[in-house]
Amino acid sequence: MNATALNRMACAALLLYCAGVIISLSLRLDRLQWDFGVYYHAPQAFARGLNPYRMIVPCAVEGAASPRGFKYYYPPFMLLPFAAFSLLGYTAAARLFFAANVAAAAALLLVWRNGILGGRGGAVFYLFCLAAFGSPIYIALKAGNVAIMEQCALWLAFSFLLARRYAAFCACLFAAAAFKGTPLLFLSLLLFETDGRRYRFLAFSAAAVCAAAAAVCAAAPGLVQQFLAGALRVVDKAHQPSTYAALGEMLPGAWQKASYGAVAAAVLACTVRAAAALRAGSSPGKNREMLFLACAAYAVLLPHFEDYSYIVLIVPAYAVLCGAGVAA
Repeated sequence: MNATALNRMACAALLLYCAGVIISLSLRLDRLQWDFGVYYHAPQAFARGLNPYRMIVPCAVEGAASPRGFKYYYPPFMLLPFAAFSLLGYTAAARLFFAANVAAAAALLLVWRNGILGGRGGAVFYLFCLAAFGSPIYIALKAGNVAIMEQCALWLAFSFLLARRYAAFCACLFAAAAFKGTPLLFLSLLLFETDGRRYRFLAFSAAAVCAAAAAVCAAAPGLVQQFLAGALRVVDKAHQPSTYAALGEMLPGAWQKASYGAVAAAVLACTVRAAAALRAGSSPGKNREMLFLACAAYAVLLPHFEDYSYIVLIVPAYAVLCGAGVAA
């Protein structure tokens, strides 16, 4: 039996496994998707005149004896798209969201394989995507988090960047940043492009972000203030796999912040220097390598990092292993 046939058989086995996992999760949605519970109930509370940032949404969590309380930490304008789920009953909305998350996961795998890796990657690639870093895609599906949709938009943006379709890159990056804002940091990748249009797109994007932020602040200044306060509380959350939290385990208060600033400055300096070297080099895959470098720096620098945030590192890690001959 040749390698192609073995690869096809392995892919078919993985597909059957994924189908089983999806069916298993779909039968337990009443105990899963606790993050979606927040997306569903926060807009309803706002419509009733309540502050969504001050309410605690009780959601069932698999394995917990009683519901746990969760809070809304997303930008105020996200209340509008989340409110669309209120048109359905909770059960129907939860099923719809789960189906959308599964579709986003499938689309993400296709973007990774075809848009980033140039069509390379068989069963080993798919197995790595499912299992690496503690299965963050599975964790996001189970929690009902928007991380998969965010990453799908983000990597679609990266595929457009590699194709030098800058308008599509900026549009997809805005879509990815709508949930948490931090993907906007990847706009800096335009600075390392050689196309003369890069400054125009960077300036337009910066102006669009400022205009959108000003409009939200003018429309709902109180909600923006509550959102920023909530974001700071999330950053200070203990026991998360972030550089900031790790430093907090070792250093108190002000020392934590000062050491994080020093680490961030060092990582940024090293990243910029490495990116400049890649740009000046002649490697045929230098743009892709620069992209992976930016993802690694992003993961190290993010002050808030959850288990499902590791999705951003899956393809860079796979590419590094393939380059080292481990997963080729």
